[in-house]
Amino acid sequence: MESPVGRADADSTRVVLGPAFLARLERFVARARASSARDEGRRGVAPGQGVELAGHRPYREGEDLRDLDWELLARLGRAWVRVRRAERGERLALVLDTSASMGIGCPSKLEHACELATALALATVVQGGSAELLAHGVDGAVERSALRSRPDLPEWLEFLRRRIARGERPLREVLRHPRLSRASRVVVLGDLMDLDPAEVLAHARRGCRASAIAVLARRELAPSRAEGVEWFDPERGDALALALDARAIDAYGRVLEERLGAWRSAFTRRGQFYRVTPSDADFEVLAAELLA
Repeated sequence: MESPVGRADADSTRVVLGPAFLARLERFVARARASSARDEGRRGVAPGQGVELAGHRPYREGEDLRDLDWELLARLGRAWVRVRRAERGERLALVLDTSASMGIGCPSKLEHACELATALALATVVQGGSAELLAHGVDGAVERSALRSRPDLPEWLEFLRRRIARGERPLREVLRHPRLSRASRVVVLGDLMDLDPAEVLAHARRGCRASAIAVLARRELAPSRAEGVEWFDPERGDALALALDARAIDAYGRVLEERLGAWRSAFTRRGQFYRVTPSDADFEVLAAELLA
């Protein structure tokens, strides 16, 4: 799917992750660590050991029947599945989209995706797990960065700051990387324009969860007739300037909602996590939801 956007500034193709973000990151991670310790304490588990079972929720069609609580089914006559929290030692794999379309937005979609990735990775580390990020480099090769302890953070940030939203390789190449088979959770961050839900959900298997975060610019979510737009091909870099009337905007909205709705339905059926976030949203809210 191509996307209607304004022309990106040259600087928007690069990642900043400046001092203001780092200060917010530290506050977020401190809250995440405190919340994890409280949860473990309430369940009578020593801090740092992790907790597997967090509760139950109604069964959704297509979910793994191995997570079905048969005792509750027999007692209540309704199907419920066990909800499991991230355990100590979780292996988090983050897949980052660096295609040209990720340079759109203010801040850019790439910047917001990197903020989310860093918050998730560092919170996972302080809770005893590890994180790895995979993304295309400027030469098109898949590159990796690992975060296993706090001393790794400067190298992690530098890796992200070298990402540029100019890639032409399809994100599905990263999704096929063999390192993802070692993860207990795979999180894909990007505008997802060149993917189908099934390509992400292929990683949802016994012992591994799959999550997808669609990062979109405000003008992609709600294009303005007054501002005008460009139709932008994220891979070829081609752009066509258009002045949209109300009918065109309505038609685009229907197509977008159909696409986003298909992703939501596919992930709901499998009991996996999917969200849409504007590129200018605060990273803390969505990162906390992903960690819950």
